[in-house]
Amino acid sequence: MAKLGKRDLARAIGELERFGLLLQHDSVLPSFTSVSVREPVRGSWWAHPRAHEIYELLQLFRVESGGLTAKLVNGKLTFVARRLWPALMAIGRGEAEWQCDGLSKDAEAVLGYVRRRGAVRADQVDFVPDVEVAKILALLEKRLLVHVEAFHSEAGSHHKLLRSWRRWCADAGYTPERRALGTARAELEAAARGLSDACGARARLPW
Repeated sequence: MAKLGKRDLARAIGELERFGLLLQHDSVLPSFTSVSVREPVRGSWWAHPRAHEIYELLQLFRVESGGLTAKLVNGKLTFVARRLWPALMAIGRGEAEWQCDGLSKDAEAVLGYVRRRGAVRADQVDFVPDVEVAKILALLEKRLLVHVEAFHSEAGSHHKLLRSWRRWCADAGYTPERRALGTARAELEAAARGLSDACGARARLPW
């Protein structure tokens, strides 16, 4: 069996361009893991016999795709094609009712802190009880109010970096095109329908 390589990377990039959205991992909906090994990957992909190959290819895919991800489809990490970046930025910065309704004071404090500083490591959020930090981060990420990226420190420990969408754009050297919220939603909903139509399973968006 040949090692995963350039052809598999090109196929994954092609599927991202085709759909506009591609989950990192899902056993039914089109995903990077299933596309890379050409078969559904059930359960944790780390348990797959080719897990290390998948991981190596995933790092290349992040670079080639531009690396923009969000908990967008079915609450799972989803890669977003460049043509849909303006739509995602418009949604993320739109502060619609579904995003802001019912946020706790602690969640609002964390959101404000991230927006003021631009980028904050999760372990720097020391003004909220530790037991609440993970829940708040997950909520803000799910509602697309911040961009969250996992990374490993030089010491090898696992961390999460929270960035405002403005900061993400600045770091990426990206100037988003303007999109009305209605247009942005319609573009992302059309992409989600494409995923659903490809396999018969429902691709749900956060709103």
